[in-house]
Amino acid sequence: MKYYIILFSGICSVLMFGSCKKYLATEPTDFAITSNYYSNKTEIDFAISGIYSNLKNSALSRDWMQLSNAASDEGYHRSAPNGPATFSSTGGNGTITAYWDNCYSAINYINTFLENIGSASGKIDQSVIDKAKGEAYFLRGYYYFLLVQWYGGVPLRLSASKTVEEGQMAKASLKEIYDQIIADMILAEGLLKDQTSASLGYADRVTQDAVQGILARVCLHAAGEPLKDVARYKDALFWSNKLISSGQHTLLPQFSKPFVDEAKNLYNTENIWEIGYSYSGPAVTQNQGGPVGCFVGVRMISEAVSPTRGVDTGFCEGNLMVHPRLLKAYQPGDLRRDRTIANYNFTSSTTSAVVVRNYVNETVLWDRNPAKWRREEEDLVSRGILRGSAINFPLLRYSDVLLMFAEAENYINGPTTAALNAINLVRQRAFSTTNIINNVNVVNASSTNFTSAPLISSSGGGGTGASFVAFVTAGKLSVSVINPGSGYSSAPVLTIGKGNWTTGTPYALNDYVAVGTRQYRITTAGTSTATAPTNTTGASAAATTGAVFTYVGERPTSVTAVLSNHAGSVLLSGLNAAQLTQAIKDERYRELAFECLRYQDLKRWGILYSTVKDLANDIAGGDPNIPAAPAASSGNAIAPVNQITPNNILWPIPLKEVTLNKKITQNPGY
Repeated sequence: MKYYIILFSGICSVLMFGSCKKYLATEPTDFAITSNYYSNKTEIDFAISGIYSNLKNSALSRDWMQLSNAASDEGYHRSAPNGPATFSSTGGNGTITAYWDNCYSAINYINTFLENIGSASGKIDQSVIDKAKGEAYFLRGYYYFLLVQWYGGVPLRLSASKTVEEGQMAKASLKEIYDQIIADMILAEGLLKDQTSASLGYADRVTQDAVQGILARVCLHAAGEPLKDVARYKDALFWSNKLISSGQHTLLPQFSKPFVDEAKNLYNTENIWEIGYSYSGPAVTQNQGGPVGCFVGVRMISEAVSPTRGVDTGFCEGNLMVHPRLLKAYQPGDLRRDRTIANYNFTSSTTSAVVVRNYVNETVLWDRNPAKWRREEEDLVSRGILRGSAINFPLLRYSDVLLMFAEAENYINGPTTAALNAINLVRQRAFSTTNIINNVNVVNASSTNFTSAPLISSSGGGGTGASFVAFVTAGKLSVSVINPGSGYSSAPVLTIGKGNWTTGTPYALNDYVAVGTRQYRITTAGTSTATAPTNTTGASAAATTGAVFTYVGERPTSVTAVLSNHAGSVLLSGLNAAQLTQAIKDERYRELAFECLRYQDLKRWGILYSTVKDLANDIAGGDPNIPAAPAASSGNAIAPVNQITPNNILWPIPLKEVTLNKKITQNPGY
């Protein structure tokens, strides 16, 4: 089997977890073997780092983020490749095979480590050994959790593979696998009693509180489809409540802050466990770091002056596109929407490093990118790397724990105050506690015929920070809110362009002014005279009016900012158990989008197939609130919808595993 080959090449030459004596005529003398290797903390840390490293390999990071989780109602892959992103995998698919290989090679490392860590007893402080064993047991459980979610039943290997015969193993049942995952993690939770977020100070390594949160997640999955071990809801409630009760974690005041911190490698009370990436070195051509923001973010791929690419924003392939259904799932005033889904895109020149940010009309629902992780928030050196980023990725956030607690509490005890309080903490953070600008209503006159978009400014209202951008469609004006601001006591006054015409004023090309009900565009810059333009067609005479004013029809009847203060209305109350269950599902959709949780959430709720199939209606324009997908996008968006079946929700067992392991059987449908 391939496992002992990986053990030889990967461990003997790099990680030195396993003895190479089996393969060599004489025992090597130039490096340590497992029987005497663990003699100090540095050597143990080296081994543990190797166990974590597989989480950063392409299969479990880059491909996982942009391919494995593309096929849901969050988004779709912009090129619809064959494989997991479009429910078109076969046992020979490279993504499917690499995911399996990475999980099992890590498990083999861990088994070897656990079998040999006893050699450190008496040489190293026992607390160091306990923490290392705690991380190893947890990670073994975590890698099996990844496997069971995607493949269903898999071989349960709890000792290091040393011979070909040991590689021959049948699938364990789902219950056996989940029971082992939970047993490993419970053991880890006790061993890590002295390693918490508070004591460690950063989130790149597993802590006791991270174990508690992931245990809650594992138990919810065991309780749901396809295993339906509903007794595990009680365990999910216990572990999520234990983490919450510890008081170590809180939500940050702003929804955007956890993701900004990840771009800057800062740690906080909300992000409990992260995959930590880093970049070191000045050369922009180095390909180091991680995939976050390079593949799932706002697309910006134009090359400026080689080898510098997109220096203002950071290079991003932008391979995930957002389903409009997610965009429409946010309530008016929900501040998460424009952080989760970009309301802008980038254009740049192939000969210049200047990158232009173009804001998107709110009416445009298709062809948007996720925007939780933004490369422009990295430091300059990091964002200069082509396909490597220092942005960390959250594997567990506190908001997820609150929602898991609410779900388990509701299942066990119904819509209690505790369950409602948990979901309401998440919802309350999503909305401003003061008045913001929710939207702008524009009433165009019948003869309005703008030829370009004017600037929109605001004044008054008592608040600050709001900004707007205008769009022109078929001569008619619309205005989108770019920043909703805060603290408004009344709606501010919005002004189109330069507002009303005034004498002796310098006007620039493409400024807009109004005279009474007439709207003009400046087509020749200049200073206005004492005579206002009166023409109702064409352009005014410069000799008479100074600047040239070209008539564009009647000014809009009104351009009105609409306030939104949801501080009270967002709090849920009076729901029955079924209503709260749906509210929790909806809240996870909005809060945790693109954090690689949605696919598996839909699966454990038993609605992945029906949800994906229903997207056909959106793509075809059957929802009155969602226009049909444009031709350039419809093919990519419809591919997973057309190809999903009840059987291919689980991935196939890799072909080479089925070929070499005579005791394993292929998953149904493959």
